[in-house]
Amino acid sequence: MSSKSSSHTFKTSRRVIRMKQLREKIPFSESHFYALISKGQFPKPFQVAGGRAAFWYEEQVDMWLDEQRASNEGTKC
Repeated sequence: MSSKSSSHTFKTSRRVIRMKQLREKIPFSESHFYALISKGQFPKPFQVAGGRAAFWYEEQVDMWLDEQRASNEGTKC
């Protein structure tokens, strides 16, 4: 058996969410999310193995939320 290490590293805490969980986290309509995605203003979803379901990495969504909060804090009077 070879002792070569894999070139892939995996994060064990990486969680994916679907639209239902995304909408629970951020109360936007589905169409609003896709409008933001088409403008490059929200993380793009991905699909797994040719399926139709859209998935997001929760970590990316949380980072987007942090960026939104930070940009809004800078504009408050």
